[in-house]
Amino acid sequence: MQQFLDDLRQAARGLTRARGFTATAALTLALGIGAVTALTSVLDLLLFRPPVGVTAPERVTRLLFHFKNPQFGEWTNPGVSYPDFTDLQAAKGFQALAAQSRDQGSLGRGAEARSVSVAGVTGGYFGLLGATPMMGRLLTPEDDRIDGPTVVVLSERLWRTGFGSDPAIVGRTLPLNDRVFTVVGVTPKDFDGGDLEGADLWVPLNVWSAHGIGGNDFATDRGWYWVELSARLADGVTAEQAAAEATALVRAGREEAKETNGFTDVLLAPALESASPITSAPTELAQGLAAMSLLVLLIACANVANLLLARGLVRAREFAVRKALGAGQGRLVRQLLLEGGLIALVGGAAGLLVATWGGALLAGTLLTQSMAERLRMDPRVLMIAGAATLLAALVSSLLPALKVATGDLTPVLKEGGRAGYSRSRLRAGLVVAQVALSVVLVVGAGLFVRSLRNVLGIDIGYDREHIILVNADPRAAGFDGLQTGQAFDAMLAAALVYPGVESGALNNGEPFGWSMAVSLRIPGLDSLPRFSSGGPYIQQTTADYFRTMGLPLLRGRGFTDADRREQPAVAVLGATMAERYFPGQDPIGKCLIIGGAGKPCTEIIGIAKNGVRYSPQEEPQAIYYVPLAPTDTSTRHLTMFLRTRGPARDVVAGLRVALQTAAPGLPYVTARSLGEELEPRYQSHRLGPRCLGCTRWRRSGWRGSGCMRCWRTRCAGGGRNSACGWRWGRRRDRWCGW
Repeated sequence: MQQFLDDLRQAARGLTRARGFTATAALTLALGIGAVTALTSVLDLLLFRPPVGVTAPERVTRLLFHFKNPQFGEWTNPGVSYPDFTDLQAAKGFQALAAQSRDQGSLGRGAEARSVSVAGVTGGYFGLLGATPMMGRLLTPEDDRIDGPTVVVLSERLWRTGFGSDPAIVGRTLPLNDRVFTVVGVTPKDFDGGDLEGADLWVPLNVWSAHGIGGNDFATDRGWYWVELSARLADGVTAEQAAAEATALVRAGREEAKETNGFTDVLLAPALESASPITSAPTELAQGLAAMSLLVLLIACANVANLLLARGLVRAREFAVRKALGAGQGRLVRQLLLEGGLIALVGGAAGLLVATWGGALLAGTLLTQSMAERLRMDPRVLMIAGAATLLAALVSSLLPALKVATGDLTPVLKEGGRAGYSRSRLRAGLVVAQVALSVVLVVGAGLFVRSLRNVLGIDIGYDREHIILVNADPRAAGFDGLQTGQAFDAMLAAALVYPGVESGALNNGEPFGWSMAVSLRIPGLDSLPRFSSGGPYIQQTTADYFRTMGLPLLRGRGFTDADRREQPAVAVLGATMAERYFPGQDPIGKCLIIGGAGKPCTEIIGIAKNGVRYSPQEEPQAIYYVPLAPTDTSTRHLTMFLRTRGPARDVVAGLRVALQTAAPGLPYVTARSLGEELEPRYQSHRLGPRCLGCTRWRRSGWRGSGCMRCWRTRCAGGGRNSACGWRWGRRRDRWCGW
């Protein structure tokens, strides 16, 4: 033990004397260890860390529903109808079953209003999870009635940021949408129930449904998939058994109602939404980047190993003298391993700082805001950091230690410490290893960049720089469809006279948002050609929509104000739908039967360029447009689109205030540019090139430090060739580091 302590002190003194070398080697490892730790912390949060406040989360599962039908194709949906939830309550394989539906609400009134994320949950939701309140109480089955009390549970984050951690918050009343709710409790810090995006507050589902979240017939409509289900497995029941029973119950209920809608089976997923097979994009990207960060660490280890080997050559006389005085090879190896271990230890400590900074950067791209706030270095992540440090210590120091300590040092003593610089297979091997790993990273970087360029190069059909999207929640004011249309018409009139606005239109949907499909028949066609993405999807819009969005009319004409008020009904087809449904024909003047048998003919009056419906990478969609009638009482979801003369971002802030004033009955109005709306869909594609760009700068720094160290080593080596180290004139000197 005493020898070990002596060697440890000597290793520490040696590294202290060579401060420049120590700092360079430690920083090199710190960057690699920090990259691995940062990605590990993100993966830990996405896949392994149990949801906060959930008891026995391994027994909690999310229900997914698989469908397959001719119109929409095959898909797996997290949402299902409320009647399906009612049928599943008879399942004996579930100890408890709960439903929730996410929505946006307006908290406050007038200028003080703010948009909040609302989760409508059934009364057994918190009991199923085994959650306990931080303050007050949580929701119970007694709260979840149509005529139940208007009570609300706040998240700890909203309580802290929105109410200043008010200790007297329980019992306080809050204006939420068009009603007043009483606060009954606050959830624990970081509680999210396993959701990717934690809610700001929770309300009873049946109370919230009275605001229109599930429609007027939410309890009987099997075609409206608006609730997501969670369950706790009963004791002794496996996931496979519970899934089979749930499938049978849903199928029986739908067959009895004669509304199967293509339902096939129920799937069970983990409690963590990020681990679900239908929300795996952030997880897959994080896994890929974690693998690349491991390559970065291995490159760093190889670089430090090269530096340690070079330093060992400089100290060859020291080792030769110690060996001549009786020091065994084992002790020399141990001292060199201790030096490498101390360097790795310093690098590991610095790597935690790098991981803290890098993790925050990654979280902003990969994670939702609420999940990013929960990113931290927990014991499991620290264990990974420790393992990465140990790996770095062994990989970077073991081979150099064996090479230096077990070599023949007799010539060093004979030449008085002026050993010539000989070629080393180990050094060459380390360089080859670094080159090979770097090539893998370069190829990965090239693929990421190519993917980003391809995505950015996709023609989405819309003008990204000059379009503003405006939304408001009419349900927050208790508006029906007619009142919603009137409020949006008033906002559109105010927007068209606002400085910088060129044109505007209303639509019952929005790009990258929800879409609607209804029964469609074309005279002369027995069946409609299928699209893998389903459809065809219908959009109701006003005049000037195509000009506002930058969608040119390829044939025919667009809508006018008269089309909104007069018959006969007219429609404009997207180019993809026109080509697929009317191949080799001119669709202008032909007929669509929209809405089932008995409906009148809708005349096709134009063909417009296709626009993206949901994702920039989607396959071409079947989309058609009809005029939005001003008296349509069914319209409760509208988006206003505005084209600006200059960049949209210069107009957004002032425009929102003007629109809020024009529609005082709507508690909260949001306005954002189309570019802002699109950016989250490109972030994951940008992250890879950014991370690998950082890696490129790291490697540049490592090459510089490695070459400089080898240059100094060559000069210190003495001998007949020492002058070449100053001139960099010989090829072998030029490539002595990487």
